[in-house]
Amino acid sequence: MRYFTLLLVGLIAACSSNSTGFDHDPTHDFSKPLTVMVAASSQQVMGLDGERIAKALLDGANARGWSTGPNSTATFQFGLRSKGKNSGSNMSIGIGAGRYSRSGVSVGGSVSVPVGGGREAAVLEVVLIDDATGKTLWFGTENWSVKQSASPAERNDAIRLIVAKLMQTIPR
Repeated sequence: MRYFTLLLVGLIAACSSNSTGFDHDPTHDFSKPLTVMVAASSQQVMGLDGERIAKALLDGANARGWSTGPNSTATFQFGLRSKGKNSGSNMSIGIGAGRYSRSGVSVGGSVSVPVGGGREAAVLEVVLIDDATGKTLWFGTENWSVKQSASPAERNDAIRLIVAKLMQTIPR
């Protein structure tokens, strides 16, 4: 059921034109305290970026006054759906030269110099599930892009930013 929910979130995100998408169960009272834990939807996510996402989700839960631990009442499940890597830049600078002769024929050449570097793009999908019923309480999706050459600190900052933006959509 949990994987079906995450798949459903992915399908909704794929059809969405907005960068942030979210929905929640209007019958759930989010003002009540929760005890949450975090789980990746697959082993592929649990690299360093997965650990960064899990930490940002737990920090966000603590900031809301929710506790974290093994006796959870709800679980944040998350996944990163890759949108691929852009190996080059979308922008380049062209330098050209030409020559015009009396016969009306011109000859020229140019060189294109790429500006910038490649980027990784993905969609972060997060679902908050009631552990007792398996019911989805909230879900959110956010587009994420980071330079392939980003330092660990830059990657961490980018992840914390998008997780914070997502968590702002959880009702209070």
